[in-house]
Amino acid sequence: MALLATAILSLCLPFVTSAHSASTAQDQALVVLVGVSAAIYLATATLDGIAAGRQRFEVQAAGAVVGSIANLTVVILTLGPIGIVALGWGQLAFVLGNRVVSVTWVSLRERWFNIVPQRVTRSELRAVVGFAIPILVMTVGLQVIGATDLLVVGVVSSTAAVALYRVGTLAPNGAVALIFTGYDTVFPGLSATPDAETQDDITRFLTRAVCFMGGAIFGALILLRNDVVLLLSGSNSHLAASITIVFSAVWLVNLPVHGMSLLLIARGRQRLLVPLIVSEVVVNVGLTIAFVFAFGPIGAAIATLVEFSIADLLVFPWLVRHEFGYSPMRVIWLEGVPAIALGLAAAAVSVGPFVELSPSIERLLLGSGTTLIISVTAGLLLLGQGGRHRVVALLRRRATGASLPMPIDPFVAGME
Repeated sequence: MALLATAILSLCLPFVTSAHSASTAQDQALVVLVGVSAAIYLATATLDGIAAGRQRFEVQAAGAVVGSIANLTVVILTLGPIGIVALGWGQLAFVLGNRVVSVTWVSLRERWFNIVPQRVTRSELRAVVGFAIPILVMTVGLQVIGATDLLVVGVVSSTAAVALYRVGTLAPNGAVALIFTGYDTVFPGLSATPDAETQDDITRFLTRAVCFMGGAIFGALILLRNDVVLLLSGSNSHLAASITIVFSAVWLVNLPVHGMSLLLIARGRQRLLVPLIVSEVVVNVGLTIAFVFAFGPIGAAIATLVEFSIADLLVFPWLVRHEFGYSPMRVIWLEGVPAIALGLAAAAVSVGPFVELSPSIERLLLGSGTTLIISVTAGLLLLGQGGRHRVVALLRRRATGASLPMPIDPFVAGME
């Protein structure tokens, strides 16, 4: 299905862009490579499921590291000679590097699993498709949004602008991937917990904790943006630094709803998210084209921020308002957003003493290290004794399918 959609999009591309033929050919090649990457990634997604089900998250982490290194290496080596198409080859390198790690681990540790596809019955197929299609739509939708940004910037602007756009998004995207990977480790236990009240309670607790942590991380990233761009590209770039700010805001907006989205999937209610994701993709494409023509390359990032803000902070809580034992709007605005604000304040206090220094690797290390120390200390103090015990209980829970712990004292009621 991914390959079919890619072929259709690639064939239609010359009719929706006014770029010259050489540029159109490059864009078509990029679309094909991104489509092939998505197809491989989706067709082998079971490998991620096995590792997550076994709670071997280090396998997924190793795959992400290997894939990212492969991606960055390929883009750096080929961006000059082949232009924007290098981004497609980089994406393919990421998927292949990631899957080499997964296939190796599964082959050595999970010998019951046959990597070669097997024939399935219709009933089995219906059961899997009914659960998986909404998740696939969500995954592909996010990839389409990212690819659309790069594609529109490449068509309207230059290869250099695409490269700077990629540099500006690299750190925020990497940071949110790290946060969400850690967050998602609770999913096996969350889905195995039969008590809805416990699921709701755990989700709210983790939302507050993760929003505070995200506020500190992205706050430091915003304040140290010039240092990060200097590290990634070897020179200063106002465009890349500005995009880093905007994409940090994009993921801050997304943090308060991630836990509730995860809980919907754990309850098998992910179909509710499909209309939202589809509308996000359509709106993002339109806004990206309009904003890039109006504001230049940074317009693509602004379009993503506008679309995410409306979808996550307003539409999502209204759409799922009857799915939890609490108000999603209240969780977002009265718990998630204040926690983010506290995290941003911790980052400001941490990086503030180094603002007068010139952007450098040394300032980046000092600022990030201080943020880590201060934010962790402040977070532990804000949690209180009961909250700290609860975090330890969550981290120690190792048995697959075991239920998540209930509050061990009145701490949660106090937080509410």
